[in-house]
Amino acid sequence: MHTKRLFVRLVFCFVFSSFLWCPLCLGAQTDIPEQNPPENFYAYTLENGLELYVQEDFSVPVVKTDYTARAGTSYQEPETTGFYRLYSRLFWQSGSGLDAYKKAGAGNFKAECTSLQARYSFTAAVQNFEETFRLFAHSLKNPSFSDEAVQAEFSALKKESSAWSRSPGGFINTAVYNRVFAAAPWKKDSGVYPALFTKMNTEQIRAKLSYIQKKRYVPNQSALFISGPVNAEAVLETVQKELSDWERSYSPPLFSREKSGTVKKENEQKNFVLVSNDFSKDLNQVLIQYTAQTVKFSPAKKEDADTAEPIETPEIFSAAAWTAAFILQSKRETENIDISFTADGSDGRLSIQTLFAAGTNAKQDNPVESLNKLTAQIKEEVQNITEADLESAKKYARLLQQEAFKGVHPFIDALSENWAYGGIEYFYEWPRAVENVSLQDVQNVFVFPRTFLIVHSSQYKLYEKEFTESGCELVKPEKETLNFPSGTAGSKTASGNTADRQGTKQAPSFIPESETALENYGAFTKQNIETLALSSGIPVSIQKLPNTAWTVCVLGIKGGEFKHGYAKKGLESIALLNLARTVEDELYYLYEAQSLIALPEVKTSAGLFSSTLSVSYAVQDTEAVLGVLAAAFKNTELTPAQADELYFAEAYRRRTESASADAQLKEAALETFFGGTDAEPFFKITGDTPPAVTYAEIRDACVSVYNPDSLNLIFCGNTEADIKELAERYFGKESAFYTEALSSTENADNNSPETPVPAFSQGERLVRLHRLFFTDIPAELAGNRPAKLIPTTDFADPAQLYLKSPPPDSREEVLFAALLQEIAYRMTTQFELASKSEKNAQTAAASPPTAAAPSRSESPAVSVSALGDIEGFPLASLHFVKVKSKKGIKKAFKTVVTELAAELAGKTRKKKENSPAPAVKTAEQPAASTDTSSVSAAEAAAAIKNRYTQAVFFSFTTMEQRALLMQKGAESASNPARYVDRLLILNEADAEELAAVLKTRMQNVPLFWLFSADTKD
Repeated sequence: MHTKRLFVRLVFCFVFSSFLWCPLCLGAQTDIPEQNPPENFYAYTLENGLELYVQEDFSVPVVKTDYTARAGTSYQEPETTGFYRLYSRLFWQSGSGLDAYKKAGAGNFKAECTSLQARYSFTAAVQNFEETFRLFAHSLKNPSFSDEAVQAEFSALKKESSAWSRSPGGFINTAVYNRVFAAAPWKKDSGVYPALFTKMNTEQIRAKLSYIQKKRYVPNQSALFISGPVNAEAVLETVQKELSDWERSYSPPLFSREKSGTVKKENEQKNFVLVSNDFSKDLNQVLIQYTAQTVKFSPAKKEDADTAEPIETPEIFSAAAWTAAFILQSKRETENIDISFTADGSDGRLSIQTLFAAGTNAKQDNPVESLNKLTAQIKEEVQNITEADLESAKKYARLLQQEAFKGVHPFIDALSENWAYGGIEYFYEWPRAVENVSLQDVQNVFVFPRTFLIVHSSQYKLYEKEFTESGCELVKPEKETLNFPSGTAGSKTASGNTADRQGTKQAPSFIPESETALENYGAFTKQNIETLALSSGIPVSIQKLPNTAWTVCVLGIKGGEFKHGYAKKGLESIALLNLARTVEDELYYLYEAQSLIALPEVKTSAGLFSSTLSVSYAVQDTEAVLGVLAAAFKNTELTPAQADELYFAEAYRRRTESASADAQLKEAALETFFGGTDAEPFFKITGDTPPAVTYAEIRDACVSVYNPDSLNLIFCGNTEADIKELAERYFGKESAFYTEALSSTENADNNSPETPVPAFSQGERLVRLHRLFFTDIPAELAGNRPAKLIPTTDFADPAQLYLKSPPPDSREEVLFAALLQEIAYRMTTQFELASKSEKNAQTAAASPPTAAAPSRSESPAVSVSALGDIEGFPLASLHFVKVKSKKGIKKAFKTVVTELAAELAGKTRKKKENSPAPAVKTAEQPAASTDTSSVSAAEAAAAIKNRYTQAVFFSFTTMEQRALLMQKGAESASNPARYVDRLLILNEADAEELAAVLKTRMQNVPLFWLFSADTKD
């Protein structure tokens, strides 16, 4: 939950996560238009106060449901600290827990509890939406948690809080909150929850959970965000049917604000020194915080406070503080000073923190002087902020809002993430608030600081006189706890409008029926994909996604690493890096010249058979981006020094990649499969340094990507109306690109070696893994190396299982991929249950099992993931995380495959459901199931298809992912809609066909296992 270090830097999450800054993004002055909600976006308010937001998106096959409640930790009272987090941890364990949802076809469950809200989400195939939502609605209205779940989560959270309270980080957070938010420090999530340590039984714990549920998990404190291939009116009807009887509650106001008045004494500057033996002896830390609570007035000078005009709302402070933090931080390059802003309702705060070396001489290196120097430096920097700086911040705020329109899901996520801060209006009001910030507003933020010096006990002893004379209040861990008053705190009632609809666009005329939902998705997606060929012969694929403000262009380059020969591994990566740098440099130049709305993002990927370069850009910048891409192919100049730089950059990339244990196992597998073939030199493990190459070879590799015959273009997003004309202008036969590309590649050697065929072998290989350890701590701050290094005894390394897969793009391969995903899912579920059983057994036992005698229920691994189409070869694999037993995972694989085969044959029986868990509040629970009938083969097949659909759904939720899938299909099968066809093929398959693939490809077939040499049998 909390990062625990010997020396802790306070890091506060910026809740509006889109509002992060990048120094490279300063300088653009092009006007950025304010964004409107996407097409087919609808907003409703039910009579009980529940807000519903629906985004119709028929380009995806899965419905995503987000639920947000104003139930964050800022609503804690002294008696309920920690219980809001406890409720969030229990949320998905209501009733029958996740099992019931999974049986109904739901997946991808998430839960989080932040300062102002709790958020939960899940997905379901469209045909399962109504059933899964019915379960979800019942849990909202009638939550029920078992005694075991309540006690387990309560004990775990209590243990975490206890450990954190004794740590340096827990001490720092508690001390800071007690002084910066002295009126109600318990409302800040310090990670220390005193209320958990009050003696109470299970029913008393339930009483507090029930209090939270009745006050916060109610319709007039909640919002639903539903997106996917659904009709808005149909969703509204479903929600009204299931939740119209959900009872609302009397609720407190969104923010509790004090009335403005004279400046209180506690708002004056205060200095504190936090002292502990657990802090670093070598480094001191300074933390300065400015909050909205200390800025009730906006005087230019402290002495003018009595006559200053009041700041009426915290939103003004928040906008000004964010602006100041953005400007000050983006001007820093190498200084070790962090400046950040945390949006936290009325408790927003700006933080400045830095580290400096501890002093050794009582007459020198005074920490108080370091603090004063930092304060003076910040004050000077604030005074030097200009109108031009303000304008850069304002434009960046609008750009960040536009970032949320890179697709439907980023927009919905941004809305749900910020809903508790003021509803949907907050999303649009924030850039406007920043727009109104003045230089005076920025300077007002820095009027009343609270400063914290964080030092080791030896430092305090050395400079005690200086600390005392400067008025620093001494704070020690043994005297620090959250300051709780004897009383507790409560207001605003919300009036609801019946189905207030936002937007005038009529919903699509068709509503997908459950039997044809996937077909409708496929038809809708395909009709928005267009293919054509330019006069130069370059194929182009375009997918129009109107609900975005961005476009992704993917440049596919055939050939890949193999086109350079088996002995020159890495040349294609070097060539791609050279192309990317050329494009990035020119785009940055245009951005600095104010010719682009936003700085595009450039990514590359070099494969064995093909490579890609992708550019994500604002739709208004289309022509400029295409011009840069075309011009980059004309830049064939490469100096020896540049070639050296590219070579060493590739060496660093390979060294970093080879540090992964999974990558080392994969290398060993491919080395085994291609040993003795012509491709053996390419796959032979020779370390993490690229083969020796000459300058001429690097230059020829860079030129080889310019061949028009090996290119294809993909556009995905809100493409310009004249995208075809623009593509022809810059990449057609009459373009400068085509002429230059032909002349630069006319003498190139394009004789690639034949595609190698892996010689799959059955058996097992042990690999001695080597490990690299990385840190982001500079060497001068890392401290001395420990005198004694203690070796680890936990050799829970990964493992991999390889199988031969059907031919790529075949019908059999699609079914094989779904079955492999299902096996990974079932094995992971099995491991999680074993791990949970093991923990329960250890808790109940008088003493935990020793390492020499592990529990019989010990899980052989943590989780499993499936990976098909290994490097384009007919190979597939299962990746196991933290393997503790070779025999255990082998047995688990065999068991799961056998059980799956039985289900597809309809030979298994359902287990009896347990009785429902006791309820948090008194309510009638649904009757327990007593069905013991056989699981039909059709049910088993449907479950496999639903889970696979949800799994692949996240592989194209972003435009970049979708564009890359289109590129892969366009290249391998001349079909950019291949990723859609794969789902349609699976949808047509029945249990018999799935069983046949399982039998021929996974039962009693050759298997190849890769283990770490340290993994136990």
